[in-house]
Amino acid sequence: NQSTLNRLRSTYPQAYLDSSSQGNFVNTGAFRDRNSAFARMFELRSRGFDARVVYRSVSYR
Repeated sequence: NQSTLNRLRSTYPQAYLDSSSQGNFVNTGAFRDRNSAFARMFELRSRGFDARVVYRSVSYR
């Protein structure tokens, strides 16, 4: 929600509201490798956020 987005933007200015098949969420970044994505997830969890990694299929042209 907007409140969570505002809190996260102080640390992650690029954060934005997003959605997936599981629902709406705040996206704090996109990563090319799994380790970076999981590092962010654990960082957010340590700060009290319900964080998870969402995998998306990307096509580069």
